[in-house]
Order: sequence, then C-alpha cells, then structure tokens
Amino acid sequence: TVRLWKHVGWRDWLRTCLRRLGNNWTEDKDGTAARARLFEEGYTFAEENEIEEAIVRFQQALQCGKPTLISETPDEQLTPEKLEASAQRLVAPILLEQGQRLARFGNFDGALAKFEKAKQFNSDLTIDPVAEAKRLTAPILKMQGTIAALQGKIEEAIAKFTQAKQLVPDLDLDPEAEAQRLDMLMNR
Repeated sequence: TVRLWKHVGWRDWLRTCLRRLGNNWTEDKDGTAARARLFEEGYTFAEENEIEEAIVRFQQALQCGKPTLISETPDEQLTPEKLEASAQRLVAPILLEQGQRLARFGNFDGALAKFEKAKQFNSDLTIDPVAEAKRLTAPILKMQGTIAALQGKIEEAIAKFTQAKQLVPDLDLDPEAEAQRLDMLMNR
C-alpha cells in the first residue's frame, strides 16, 4: 500500500474525492463510486449521531450497483428487513466507539445506552453492555475523584468515588477516607 497524502486520513481523502465527483457517474456502470459515496455518507451520519439517516444511506449503498448484504449469501433476496438489519450492523461499531468515548468522560448512562443500541443492532456482539459500561466508566470516575480531591474539592471527590464504588462494589475504596487522604497530601 502506498500512502499518497501527507496529513489527511484516508476517509477524508475519500470524502474529498467523492464530493468532487458529485453526481457525475458516467464511468461508474457497476455503481462502485456511488456505493462508496453512500457508505461514506452513512458513516458520517452515524458519527454525527444521526443513526436513522445513517441507516437509510447504508440501505441505499447496499442496493446500489451489484447488491450484497453484510454477512449474507450473495444469492439471497434483498428484502427491506434484511437491508435494515445489514445497515444496522454497519452502525453497531460506531455506536460502540461512541459508548467508549462517553465512558472515558465518566458518562455511565450515555455509554450504557450506546452499548445497548449496538448490541440491539448486532446481536453477534459478545459484550455485556452493563459490564462494559461499568468496566470503562469506574476507573475514570475514580480518576476524576482523585483530581477533585487534589484540587481541594472534597465533596466532588467523594461523589465521584461513590459513583465508582456503586458501579464496582468490590472496588477497594472508601470514598470519604480516600478524599480526605488525598486532600491531606496536598495540604502538607
């Protein structure tokens, strides 16, 4: 593989090419470029949390040119249900990524909602949405509590430590004692 661009990712490069091509598909008899454009639009909508619009674009892409379904045999009929299921499977990884991002900010409820939606869209996913949201969110909440305590925000620190402890009850942490311990370290 040769990289022909310097500071641009491949998806940005593809997006630029497809935008410049516009609707001039005279040399795209098999629908490859149109399909690529629709897939890219679908991914962009999904990343912008416009899930329904993303699903519509993915359905259009799956029908464009030589129709194929994600994880289906090529000879199967393209029913609306199969198209929607295939489109939803394409959205699932983006939802997982969004859930991970929310968890990294300590947003358990937001992360859980994204993980559950991803699992709904792709039942083959092996994650347990609740366990994954807890696993990713609890350490962040603990870190946020530590930062708050070091800044002298004891009540905020206790709240963050308590949230982390609620998510992971076997966490070896006494919220009040940890907040006080860290505050004393800073005030020495």
